[in-house]
Amino acid sequence: DANSEQPEDTELTSADGYSATEVFGGKSLACLGYTYDDIILLPGHINFGVDEVDLQTRFTRKIALGLPFVSSPMDTVTEHMMAIMMALHGGLGIIHYNMTVEEQAKEVRKVNKYKNGF
Repeated sequence: DANSEQPEDTELTSADGYSATEVFGGKSLACLGYTYDDIILLPGHINFGVDEVDLQTRFTRKIALGLPFVSSPMDTVTEHMMAIMMALHGGLGIIHYNMTVEEQAKEVRKVNKYKNGF
């Protein structure tokens, strides 16, 4: 029968993807890494104000981030200026290692010495 091969409406909606809870907190999908190509955000209704949203997260036990953004440790991406800008916006810039140890230390010192308006 041709109709028996057609999925029901409930099957179509459940096969549409995963909820945020399943992706970021569910046992089967939690602790996976995602890129921007892996996630599609669909508009929807929220029952809270945007001022109630908290994006703070932990990078390590001792390092908290204001925003969950970390730049790649690639020589074409992160040197001292990117690390400074990421920090100013609540993220973290990881200095690349495609240079000597002395040059790496110099880049880190530039970031540590930077004072935003002080």
